[in-house]
Amino acid sequence: MTAASSIVFLTTPTSGTGSYWRILTALAGDRFAHRFVSHEIAAAGIELAAWRPEPTGVLYFHNLPDRLN
Repeated sequence: MTAASSIVFLTTPTSGTGSYWRILTALAGDRFAHRFVSHEIAAAGIELAAWRPEPTGVLYFHNLPDRLN
């Protein structure tokens, strides 16, 4: 079976964002790893423009609008 392409979910914080993320992770199941881009790039001190997703198998969540440059 071929690995699925990674998906990046870019959003601004709203009351429904957490619900969307829970729905997406439930649908993705164990076919995707789940990672929080905003936490990773903030911890690494890099800008989103310099960040690159893995090509397959990861569902990314980014929820820091100040870093959506």
